[in-house]
Amino acid sequence: MPNTRRDVLISTLILIAGLAALGWFFLASPGLSDTNGAHMLALVIGGLVTIFGLFLVLNFRAAHRGVARLAAGQGVVGRWRISPEAMAQFLELDRGFDTPNGWTPSRRDRRNGAEVIFGHELMVLGSRFQALPTSGLQSVQEVRLIGGPVLCLGVVTRSFIREGSSVTPLDRLWRIPVIDPEAANAVVAFFGKALAGEIIVAPRRWVWRFRVGPALIVILPVLGLIGWQMLNQPGSKSESEMILPMTLTMLGILGTIGAAIFTGLVWLFERQQRGR
Repeated sequence: MPNTRRDVLISTLILIAGLAALGWFFLASPGLSDTNGAHMLALVIGGLVTIFGLFLVLNFRAAHRGVARLAAGQGVVGRWRISPEAMAQFLELDRGFDTPNGWTPSRRDRRNGAEVIFGHELMVLGSRFQALPTSGLQSVQEVRLIGGPVLCLGVVTRSFIREGSSVTPLDRLWRIPVIDPEAANAVVAFFGKALAGEIIVAPRRWVWRFRVGPALIVILPVLGLIGWQMLNQPGSKSESEMILPMTLTMLGILGTIGAAIFTGLVWLFERQQRGR
């Protein structure tokens, strides 16, 4: 099984490092009285690392819980084990396919074999795992059986990558050898219904996000106007006094644009989740 506990630990250490840098800044510069040199560096790096670390912690904690539930048999759609002998045979025959395989088994999986577990929105392939939501920036597009040198379950996932100034979708085909045809057919049937919107695994996933987006579109411009008014108040201001109004102004401008884009994406993803 994947070592998701290690991922949670590493991401937690990253978050603690960011918080430590921010803590040092606020202790060494009470009231934002010193924002030069190392203090400003601690503020910027600490803030960025904290945001990045928090995102990682939340992401890996969710993955850890999902993998743990599947390992315990909760929400399993299909499950089978690939023996070391079957793994060696599959890797040899897999070269007969024209397209590369998105799954590259680890050395441990090649040596010991791998357990395959499919949940409602997650697949575990030995020491690896992959989220399979039906909508979002990363999602599953298709699940089907593939004949050929060896019977495989084909899972097509899509993510988005930046190429120059544009963002393009990148599809990846994961081929997994089928050891238990009945379990594989159950996986194909489940995801067929999920992609058609007949099964909604997380019906409120996009609902609450759609509420957050419009709320931010209302709140952030107000913060921007407050910052703008503070900047235009009569009288000279020191560098430290300019930080808060400039931050509010930029947050209002950039945040409103980001919130509008976020709301539009949520609307599209909610429709995609329901097979529209």
